[in-house]
Amino acid sequence: MCSSDHVGTYGAACGGSTAGFYEEWKHTQRFDLANRTLVITPNTPVGATSYTVSAGTTPPDVTRLNAAPNSVADDVLVTFPLGYTFNYVGGSTTTLRVSTNGFVFVDGGTTLQTWVPTTNKWLGTATTETVRFAPIWHDFHCGRNTGSNPNSGLHIQNDTSGGPGQTVTYATWFQVARANVQSAPGGHSVNTFQAVFFEATGVVEFRYGNMTEIAEIGRAHV
Repeated sequence: MCSSDHVGTYGAACGGSTAGFYEEWKHTQRFDLANRTLVITPNTPVGATSYTVSAGTTPPDVTRLNAAPNSVADDVLVTFPLGYTFNYVGGSTTTLRVSTNGFVFVDGGTTLQTWVPTTNKWLGTATTETVRFAPIWHDFHCGRNTGSNPNSGLHIQNDTSGGPGQTVTYATWFQVARANVQSAPGGHSVNTFQAVFFEATGVVEFRYGNMTEIAEIGRAHV
């Protein structure tokens, strides 16, 4: 993603590499992707070497929630066995590690969890920073709104209705709050966004709903 309605920092694909991109929001800059969708398409379903990122129109599918969230915790990675092999640029995985802080490691062995996004971490300059998809990497707390917003939290779910080879996996941060609003009443910060993984094509969609304005550092990247 190389355009925005504010002045920010961009990287990776904007400079030439088509296997990754990011946009960074500094303090006082607002998150500008609310109620939008990014469609991340590999150049081939298997063995892809690059992605094309385009605008989409699909909102978060909030019917893809569980009876109870997978997590309402702070700074947690939830391990989710896919039941299939998901192919991404540079490799494949059978397990997602989904962070309450808005990103997904496509590496079942990663245990690192951090709420502090930095460019170095994103670009993988540390050996512990493996491949991730991040709709918005930020300091969230998935339990802040449980009293005011029923079923809020991190939800992960497979849709297998399409049959073999057609599973769609939904990671949904449903009405979660920024971690730094602990002294505010529930519902003061409400954010809904979703990462959707398509087994058949390797496509990933970032779907954003209403997002409380985040005047904090954050990133959206793949």
